[in-house]
Amino acid sequence: MFKNNFDSRSAIFVYYSWYFAAAWTLVIVALLLFGIIQIRSVQEAMVKHEARANFNKDQALRFWSAIHGGVYVPVDDDTPPNPHLKHILDRDIITPSGKSLTLMNPAYMLRQTMKEFEDLYGIRGHITSLQYFRPETAPDEWEKSALHEFEKGAKETFDYSDIDGRPYYRYMAPMITKKGCLKCHGHQGYKVGEVRGGVSVSVPMAPYLANQRRQSIVWSFSLGFLWLIGFITINLMARALSRRIKEKDKAEAELQKAHDELEKRVQERTADLEKEIKKRKKIELALKDAEARYRSIFEYAKSGIAVYKAIDNGNDFVFQDLNKKGEAIDNINRKDLIGNRISKMFPNVKDFGLLDVFQKVWETGEPEEFPLTFYEDERIIGWRDNFIYKLPSGEIVTIYRDETDRKRIEETLKKSEKKYRIIAENMANVVATLDMNLRFTYISPSIIRLRGFTVEEALAQTIDQTMTPDSFQLVSKAFEEELRLEGAETADPDRTRIMELEEYKKDGSTIWVEITSSFIRDEDRKPVGILLVSCDITERKRNKEQRDKLISDLQKALGEVKTLNGLLPICSYCKKIRDDKGYWNQIDAYIQDHSEAEFSHGICQECAKKYYPDLDIYDEDETQG
Repeated sequence: MFKNNFDSRSAIFVYYSWYFAAAWTLVIVALLLFGIIQIRSVQEAMVKHEARANFNKDQALRFWSAIHGGVYVPVDDDTPPNPHLKHILDRDIITPSGKSLTLMNPAYMLRQTMKEFEDLYGIRGHITSLQYFRPETAPDEWEKSALHEFEKGAKETFDYSDIDGRPYYRYMAPMITKKGCLKCHGHQGYKVGEVRGGVSVSVPMAPYLANQRRQSIVWSFSLGFLWLIGFITINLMARALSRRIKEKDKAEAELQKAHDELEKRVQERTADLEKEIKKRKKIELALKDAEARYRSIFEYAKSGIAVYKAIDNGNDFVFQDLNKKGEAIDNINRKDLIGNRISKMFPNVKDFGLLDVFQKVWETGEPEEFPLTFYEDERIIGWRDNFIYKLPSGEIVTIYRDETDRKRIEETLKKSEKKYRIIAENMANVVATLDMNLRFTYISPSIIRLRGFTVEEALAQTIDQTMTPDSFQLVSKAFEEELRLEGAETADPDRTRIMELEEYKKDGSTIWVEITSSFIRDEDRKPVGILLVSCDITERKRNKEQRDKLISDLQKALGEVKTLNGLLPICSYCKKIRDDKGYWNQIDAYIQDHSEAEFSHGICQECAKKYYPDLDIYDEDETQG
């Protein structure tokens, strides 16, 4: 195992040495490229400087000649009189000795000097213009492009170009018309300051390119030699260090072997510590989240929450924190409580009994519920219920609510419920309540008199079991209609509905009841149940049917009496008829007085059974008939 480690480390170092060699090579290559670029840049600067120097020399010569209005030279074959200066009166003169001289203007003189300079040094000069007169002064394409640029404001231009198949560096700058130039060129329309043409200088690149190649070769050989020295040095150092590493690894092998077990234990312990650290970080994050949640819950809880710290060995407690709801319940600012004793801020807490519960929870750590109790001091008064528990930090927390309003409502409801229960349980009508699923939740004891069922039996029934199918269908439609009306803006929340329904009695017979129904609503006026009040209308229903039958028969009989006509007011209960004088008369007397009919009196079967139950007036056949 150790040998493998040695070989691995040695191989890694060899790899690193190759990386160093590669990096060294890249550095040398970068220096080589940088040097070649610098050599080229220097050569370009030199040739540009030479071209500009020649241009400046030509310009100085031209300016000198222009200042002196040109020079007179002997006439010969190479220097004939300039035909373009024939407009100058003294172009040609003869010296007293009889020697002929002709005037050379700056351009004429410059062309000859440029020709001489080219023959001597190979550097070409050319004076040209877009308005030329001599073919040899005509611009080539490159010069023509430069002249156009000068007219646009360019100060100079340069480029590399081949002339007669040889490389040249070409430089050109404009010729600006001076005052001295107007002597020869004023007739051409030129004005002082205008671009009259340009002078181009073409420097042969052969010497510079040769020098550039020589310097590049020298630079390349120098860097190559430097690279070789560096590469050999890296190789030698890598081998030496590799040997030292192998020797060191070999010397440390036994020590490493002795420390393997310790290292293993350290690694295990480190892993355990890392797990513990991760676990603690996770716990810390969870605690931060929990604290944020706690603070949010604490501040916006609908119950009051107070945190206390025990002092005096648990005989008193100091406020540590209080939420917003607690401030509202106790009508106090949190800043006035923090750091103060509960016995000071709530002087009757001992008599209230809460301080004893605090002490018990602080000692045992078991949570306690302090039941609803009345508290009063000079500042606050009301009913409170408390739940107390102990935090791991040793602090005591109480969660409490102000139940004063609820207690007052409960007392009121108890009195009201007692009063109305007495009324409901002693009234002849049946009072019942249902939930919104039409299940009975309360039925008054009068159900026994109405239908024969006990309260428990009636509560166990579903509403469809209490009435005939037709009546149940009527109830279902009415309930659905009431629910639809709840969505209407104009719906009256105190509306009632009256229905006549046929219900089953315990013996299987049916009775007719008149039910008045209305919704039971919560404090938000939303329906939470249904209130029903039932009264027995079976007798009234039967009397109505008998009355309707009697009226029908009477109307039929009266139809046969000619003297009886028109509207006859008749009592719905005693069946007396009111005459035209406002007196109430028996039907038989009224009819006898107003018709030719006569009455004979008897008794019907139903009345015989009702009023003479002990007499058998009708035999069985007559009863059935």
